Amino acid sequence: MKKAIKIKLFPTDEQQELLFQSCGVARKAYNLCKELDLQYLKQFGKGINDRDFGPLMTQIRRGDDFPYMKLVSADVAKQAVKDYITARSRSFKNFKNGYHVNWKTRKSKLSFYADYVKTKVKRKAVYISMIGDIKTSSQLPRNFKLGNPRVSYDGLSWWISITTEVPKPEQVELTDVSIGLDLGLTTLVTTSDGQTFDNIMKSESVKELDKKIKQYQRALSRKERGSKKYQQTYERFLKCVQKKTNIRRNYAFHVANALVRTKPKRIVMESLSIKHMLKNKRLAKAIHDVAWYNLQTIIIQKANFFGIEVVKVDSRFPSSQLCCVCGNRQPMPLDKREYNCQHCGISINRDLNAAINLASI
Repeated sequence: MKKAIKIKLFPTDEQQELLFQSCGVARKAYNLCKELDLQYLKQFGKGINDRDFGPLMTQIRRGDDFPYMKLVSADVAKQAVKDYITARSRSFKNFKNGYHVNWKTRKSKLSFYADYVKTKVKRKAVYISMIGDIKTSSQLPRNFKLGNPRVSYDGLSWWISITTEVPKPEQVELTDVSIGLDLGLTTLVTTSDGQTFDNIMKSESVKELDKKIKQYQRALSRKERGSKKYQQTYERFLKCVQKKTNIRRNYAFHVANALVRTKPKRIVMESLSIKHMLKNKRLAKAIHDVAWYNLQTIIIQKANFFGIEVVKVDSRFPSSQLCCVCGNRQPMPLDKREYNCQHCGISINRDLNAAINLASI
């Protein structure tokens, strides 16, 4: 089975310049595809055929209009073309007329593709075509086929992401129990068996980080963009943001590991309409901070790894309004934390009640 790996790179100053050039070429090639596509659409009423993008990009790269494209590997531009085709195909599914593909700007994530055939793994280093051997923070797996190597920059450090084949884990004997998960803001996860996981974003360490982030944002607004002081403050700001992201991500893995360790037959959770929830201005920041979608994705990945079935229930299912004992339905405003059934008289925590209802589906 495939596993994704992300490892930090330590390039020299010369290598870092080539990495930035590669990111620039990837962005330019992507934008050229969009520009040509829009011109063709305006002239002929339809976009360029997928198979015609490759020869067009080869012609552009060999010309004299963009000489810097020849300084980096040809695979960078080739993959940027494929990325545009993928983005365009995805836009057809989401929009009636397609072509809702965004331009890549200087604010976009800096990344490029490194051909898996030419990329070679060495001892605590990786060879990237036309850049050379770059030191890595840890050893990449050797004697394995590297899938879709991508080099990216997060504002502070360079990273390489790959997918590689790993042996399947031994089949774990699962119990006959179904676990329901209710995701919330006060308590991040409540399970149908009574287990709870606090919202890590409400911890003191994260609150201190939020204060620092606000201070750095105010400081940045007072400094001249591009100045040395601005850059120093921006790097400190990025470190705080990344630290907060890492805390949230590590905690999500902790929650997922704790859930699969109980070896349930299946895990049931709601398909949350997060886009709709973000319309509530009072809760928008808290909802954005907890990153429910990322948490669900990690839980699904861990469950699939151990062969646990994952069921996602429609967001319209009234899990919080139904009594887990008698099935009575009654309205439950957000400020009510206890479910007091008007039919059978049971009093139970609203999140636990919702989790039990989900588990019984």
